Amino acid sequence: IALGLFLLFIVTVTFNITCAYEAEVMCRAEAVVHQRLDRQHQIQQSPEEDLKIKHHAFSVVELCEIFAGKGVRQIYIILVTILVIGGSMSNVTIFADSLSAQVPLPFLNGGSVCLEHHSPGCYELYLFYVLVMACWAIPLSVMDIQEMAILQVTLTLARIAVAIVMVATAIYSYISPDKLFDLSDVHVEEAPMANYGHFGPMLCTAAYTQLLNSYVTIIVQPLQNKSSLGRVIASGYVCSFVAFCIFGISVALAFGSATAASSNVNWQRFTGGGEGVTIENRPIWATLISDIVLIFPVIDVMSAFPLNIHNLATNLMAAVYHDRVDRAERDKTVRKFFRGVSAAVPLVVASLITKLDTILDYSGTVGILLAMVIPPYLSYVSERGTKELLDLRSVNTAYTTIFSRPPFLLVVAVLGFTLFAAAIINNIFKGFG
Repeated sequence: IALGLFLLFIVTVTFNITCAYEAEVMCRAEAVVHQRLDRQHQIQQSPEEDLKIKHHAFSVVELCEIFAGKGVRQIYIILVTILVIGGSMSNVTIFADSLSAQVPLPFLNGGSVCLEHHSPGCYELYLFYVLVMACWAIPLSVMDIQEMAILQVTLTLARIAVAIVMVATAIYSYISPDKLFDLSDVHVEEAPMANYGHFGPMLCTAAYTQLLNSYVTIIVQPLQNKSSLGRVIASGYVCSFVAFCIFGISVALAFGSATAASSNVNWQRFTGGGEGVTIENRPIWATLISDIVLIFPVIDVMSAFPLNIHNLATNLMAAVYHDRVDRAERDKTVRKFFRGVSAAVPLVVASLITKLDTILDYSGTVGILLAMVIPPYLSYVSERGTKELLDLRSVNTAYTTIFSRPPFLLVVAVLGFTLFAAAIINNIFKGFG
């Protein structure tokens, strides 16, 4: 438990710093592009007045092209494509697995549910629910963020409500002699404070859950007051860190070594407590809670998948249109086309690659590079490039801190490479094991 929380804290703090690097580079790009478009414009000697995010929300693809060159730009496109497709594939797999395990169909698999879709007859049921997801995921993904604002708020509230139920029942079951879960048929040991054998998976999972770096552009676009970007990102990280801590601790204490890879699966054993109550004779209200929690990933996926697709489409448009991307983003037809294609790809690939743990391991590994290597490098080259192009002594922005100094940038980048290498080695050995 302690090791997991420590890794989550380190990842959260580090990723918040590297998100600030991206915001810093966006500010410099604004000034550089403005100067290129308007040669008569004179940058003021108080650079804070010019080095601001004012109009265009630059994608990292554009930032790479402006400051780092085409080589880094191509590397970033490959990495972010792997990350977002991997994340979207995990959404598809979770959706199809959850419904396959809870909602049987009379015309597939003999009318039975599938707890493991690799079993005979289960793969067809899994594919059916992938098609079901495609029917709503593609239309939803082509919509703008503002168009699905009500849906996103509703799903977020539903997510919070289910999380509260999960935490409350897990904590009550741990502290009360009246156990709410039937664990009589499994051997349960307390969760260890540190399990170094799972360092790699824990690191990759922490990186995957806290990775906002490739979403900074999406966060900036709808903001009316773009100067509040830093506070918005920091607030998001604080909330997510606290939520994951509460959730992780409560589940680990309640289930210990019996905790499932997808923690909501443990609620299959929810009975509501009481002497002699089993899964078979539990009350209706307990069955209802169990079913709602087990279907929870479906709610989560409906919220997350369109955002992943927007991220992928934004970067692909920047890769294709280069300096014309601003015009392309305003073209509704182009925007919808890229989002539709971006949504279709992970749906197709997830039909072929169905192992969720493998998808998450490698997506999280790539996320380490995107969050801890690319941003500090861009911060360094953008500072040098902006000083030369605009003939300024200082190009500090509202997001510049002590961590923006070259020694800190180097430390973050080296740490990122080290963690990436460690995670890759762990994944390789895990695959052979």
